[in-house]
Amino acid sequence: MRIGIVGATGAVGRQMITCLEERKIDVEELRLFASSRSAGKKISYLNQEITIQEVVEGCFDGLDYVLGAVSNALSKEYRPMIEKAGAVYIDNSSAFRMEEDVPLVVPQINGEDALRHHGTIANPNCSTIITLMALAPICRLSKIKSINACTYQAVSGAGMHGIEELENQCEAIRNHEEVEVHTFPSQIAYNVIADIGSMLENGYTTEEMKMQNEGRKILHLPELKVTCTCVRVPVYRSHSISATVVCENHISIAEAEKAIDAFEGDVLYKGVPTPLLTTDQDLVYVGRIREDLTNENGLVIWCCGDQIRKGAASNAVEIMEYLMKHECVTILEYKGEKIMSRKSILAFSAIALAAASALAAYTLKKSKKAQENEDDDEIHFIKIEDGDVDEKKVNPSFEEKSDEVKEVASVYPYLDLDFIEKILNKNDEFNSSYEEDSLVTVMHHVRFAIAEERKAFEEIMGLSGYETTTQDDKVVATRKFFTQPGAIISDILNVANQTNALQGVYEKYDIR
Repeated sequence: MRIGIVGATGAVGRQMITCLEERKIDVEELRLFASSRSAGKKISYLNQEITIQEVVEGCFDGLDYVLGAVSNALSKEYRPMIEKAGAVYIDNSSAFRMEEDVPLVVPQINGEDALRHHGTIANPNCSTIITLMALAPICRLSKIKSINACTYQAVSGAGMHGIEELENQCEAIRNHEEVEVHTFPSQIAYNVIADIGSMLENGYTTEEMKMQNEGRKILHLPELKVTCTCVRVPVYRSHSISATVVCENHISIAEAEKAIDAFEGDVLYKGVPTPLLTTDQDLVYVGRIREDLTNENGLVIWCCGDQIRKGAASNAVEIMEYLMKHECVTILEYKGEKIMSRKSILAFSAIALAAASALAAYTLKKSKKAQENEDDDEIHFIKIEDGDVDEKKVNPSFEEKSDEVKEVASVYPYLDLDFIEKILNKNDEFNSSYEEDSLVTVMHHVRFAIAEERKAFEEIMGLSGYETTTQDDKVVATRKFFTQPGAIISDILNVANQTNALQGVYEKYDIR
């Protein structure tokens, strides 16, 4: 796996590097990026010294994933470069969180949303992550209607400057010197400041509104109502949150505790969680669960979590791991010879399944010689390894085609446009029988972290005529396809039309 980190010298960027080491992720190449001031410096990673690079055109080429720990402005600047390079961008800034086509993901809560990305995935706000990690188990018992939260946020949430300011102010007070204020609105030493973010017309700050806006998207609760007050406290690391949650139905303390105790990433703590207890680790500690005395369907919880780790760096790395665990390697063979091997992310939808089958069309491009000298119906295989193909040159006449052809080509971009046109026109030349020699074998090797997903995949592929076998931790789905594009398009459309049957599988295994 080839990974890049932008903002590698900041608190979150450095924590991302540590997380990669701790989780023993198989990193073939690690590229670290920062400002021109840091370019040329070195950072240690697994007993190697990696030189910091400045972001320039082409610097992301060849990477599989890029983890972002930079400002909104820089993230907006880098995103097109990263997506152009074909890497998946997992961004810690707030620049794209509310964009409709950008998943906002906490893997333990809505990891499946990450599989629907279009090149960029957003990391939520740190306080939102920690709060929802504590509340998500309750939400699975009964839909949450409202949240009233107060956050107590450590100075490191403002980066290295926040830490330095608290240290400097404490030192100045001890020495009876003048206290200087640069990072926070007021003195933070021996003080609390209920002012984080920019003030809005409704009297709330941008930081406070994130809890509602992001919570709705992550929990898939568009009507969720949240009142939040964010307070900066003189703590170096780990945020704390007091949250009162109101559900549709009454949830007992015992039911809530059982759900939280069983939820991956949570610790049901019998004492009182504190920032010191949760510093420099990835778990969210939840305690002091009690009934809300003002609402019979309400519960009050107290939770703490490390906002640099779970609230930022670790969550981003966990998103990447989630994608890696759902990796689909598609291999095409013709007469026993591998003609293509390509990695992709498996997503459970009729269109995604149809598109997976359409990967066979990678090999269905006629050579220049064939186009010039041979009959239109003759297909030539081009050996493609690891998706090494100039995708820009696949369909150069795209804009000249009809809207109907464009619609099919937009879903299956590697099919020859002329063949799409002929199929849509129901040209009789594709109705002839095909010889056994014209078959190509398609194999999807898919890893699954969850048994239910494995079962669902086997049923879905069965609907499409695949035979599935188990190999180690993978399911291998195999099927033969005719090499003629007409036959493949016909098969793809048949699969896409099986929406009702596929929907039955989704509902059976609770796949969203």
